Amino acid sequence: MAYKLSNLPRQYLTAGNGELEWARLCVFRAHSVHVKKTSFDRTQYCASRGTRSKSKEAFCREWFQSKGIELRNGKSLVPLPPWAFEDSRIVRAVNTLPDGLRGWLKFAYTDSYTWEDEAAVVIALWDQFKPQANGLRDDTIKKLKGMAHLCVQDLKNITNRGKPLYPPARIRQLLGVPRGNWRRDWLPRWQRMQEILFELDRQALIEVLGVVDGRYAA
Repeated sequence: MAYKLSNLPRQYLTAGNGELEWARLCVFRAHSVHVKKTSFDRTQYCASRGTRSKSKEAFCREWFQSKGIELRNGKSLVPLPPWAFEDSRIVRAVNTLPDGLRGWLKFAYTDSYTWEDEAAVVIALWDQFKPQANGLRDDTIKKLKGMAHLCVQDLKNITNRGKPLYPPARIRQLLGVPRGNWRRDWLPRWQRMQEILFELDRQALIEVLGVVDGRYAA
């Protein structure tokens, strides 16, 4: 039986962040490919088993994502599922967001993102963090820009899988930061970048909630 996210009871969502989690699932579904599966006695809409984080398996284990090409001419040979119009509204809403918010939703929660989407998130993060880099040496600023990119990738893993992508030792190695300077100078910067991204994530998901349920529009 295929999971229809629009019909899932909200009380099954994570307490506290349930509405944001709901928005994440809606973005994931809206950018997924709906497949029509036919059997001898019935026809139903479903999707192949995919790989999602453990926290989302209860909702998404029957869904997968695939890149494709939209054809404007002619009619579809596969009938649309009943929730397709809601999905189209979500996709349109995502596409009208500012570059940083749109890039984050596509990069973090879909497989249809491009390098431009990922880069837009890094730019948005750096624009907010940049005032804290005033007066620093050029080589330090270069490392901070690299840290911003790592932080974007890391937070994507946190929001989807519940754990960091990079342990501190790996971050230090990639940036060339001495161990003795990490906790004093670089860890606070990393944490500040995470705070900026969490807020960016919240803002983008609130915009999606405004489409899914008008009661939660910002």
